[in-house]
Amino acid sequence: MTVLSRSLVVLAPILLLLLLWPSTALAQDEPSCRFHGNVTAGGEPVADGTEIKAIIFDKTFVTTSVNVDGVSTYVLVIVQPSDRDFTDKYVTFIVGTHPADQRLSQFVPGGDFEVNLTTAGEVAGPTLLPTIAMLLLLGAVLIALSPLRQRLGKLPTGRYALAVLVAGLVVGAIWLLSQFEWTWREFPADIFIPVLDWGEAVEDWAGRNLDPLFDFITVVIREPLLFFRRLLGDWLPWWAVLTILTGVAGWLGGRRIAALAALGLFFVGGMGLWPEAMDTLSIMIVAVIVSVAVGIPTGILAGWSDRFESAIRPVLDVMQTMPSFVYLVPVVLFLGLGMVPGVIATVIYSVPPCIRLTSLGIRQVTPDVVEAGRAFGSSPWQLLVKVQLPLSLPNIMAGVTQTIMLALAMVVIASMVGAEGLGMVVLEGIKDLEVGKAFTGGAGIVVLAIILDRISQGIAKGGRVQQSVG
Repeated sequence: MTVLSRSLVVLAPILLLLLLWPSTALAQDEPSCRFHGNVTAGGEPVADGTEIKAIIFDKTFVTTSVNVDGVSTYVLVIVQPSDRDFTDKYVTFIVGTHPADQRLSQFVPGGDFEVNLTTAGEVAGPTLLPTIAMLLLLGAVLIALSPLRQRLGKLPTGRYALAVLVAGLVVGAIWLLSQFEWTWREFPADIFIPVLDWGEAVEDWAGRNLDPLFDFITVVIREPLLFFRRLLGDWLPWWAVLTILTGVAGWLGGRRIAALAALGLFFVGGMGLWPEAMDTLSIMIVAVIVSVAVGIPTGILAGWSDRFESAIRPVLDVMQTMPSFVYLVPVVLFLGLGMVPGVIATVIYSVPPCIRLTSLGIRQVTPDVVEAGRAFGSSPWQLLVKVQLPLSLPNIMAGVTQTIMLALAMVVIASMVGAEGLGMVVLEGIKDLEVGKAFTGGAGIVVLAIILDRISQGIAKGGRVQQSVG
């Protein structure tokens, strides 16, 4: 069986269930109310199969009219969901596309009412568009499975023509089906997954039992953060900080990067943002150190073990795709406002690339090189330090670079929970609608990003040069 045939086998029961859902929903043990009667439009019976809708709250119930001997009748049952109370609520009827003149004043559970529906507008009979839509879907499936697929596949542009044809049929069918109200379009109200309750339960449990852990995390991050803030902002004058950072940039990246760092830092100071830049740099140093300290060992384990890599992959996917505002809330709840929750949120957002690229670098080391190291009697630690890490250094440094960039991207968001620095300047500019202030803060962030990116790239190039020399 082809992949498409297997997919159809899997999807067929689901589609059948969706088609049968209205009848199964009516069979549930929920309060219901039955309405029936004649249907006329402009004094004449409506056509057979005319759609009749009953709307109560935001729920829509649908049936069709039956024309027998020139008399159009309908039967419609409204089922009250378990999470709603329809009692004494209004029911609005629609015949075709026109509102009916009748409006029942109350919904009575278990009631049986005769309500004759009339409307002044002319109601059109049932249309063939749903049938056409179903035929289009069937045609798309048949074309995909027919020998025509193989014949078109042999032509230079045959595959593209086939893809456009099938996609056009599917899109046209979906558009036609979207023009009608289907009783199975809404997700069943009685299917409920209590994720909110689970989250609140975890929050309550963590608040009662993990306070010592949160206090430990706060101290571990707060003390280095305060040290770097005092070092860069209070203990050292600005010219000493500029000289030291320029020297570090030159030692790690070369003369050009040193000149770039000196000019960039002088530019930031010239904008009057030196204290804020040092606060941001302190946050960056601590966040990157924590991210690297967590990311590289975790990436090494993921590179060694397929099971561990498969286990942490969904966690990394959640960390990278979940909006940062979502995990800012529990971080602030457990750690309070200030720079510490800003650092934690930055680490959560920026550590996944370091883990992924470290794992990729370890996996890309040639097995022959590892076997040669083992043949010469190297221990696992020696293989890691002298063989695998040096060969995977470019990938690891690429992960560190990505970590730095993502950490800087979190500067403004972290300022919303009290993290000071250039992000706070941008936030205040946005709040006060001061374009110049927000722009200067953003320019300072860009300058720091360029400097740190060039330094990390210089380290990676140095690692590659050592590899080529070795």
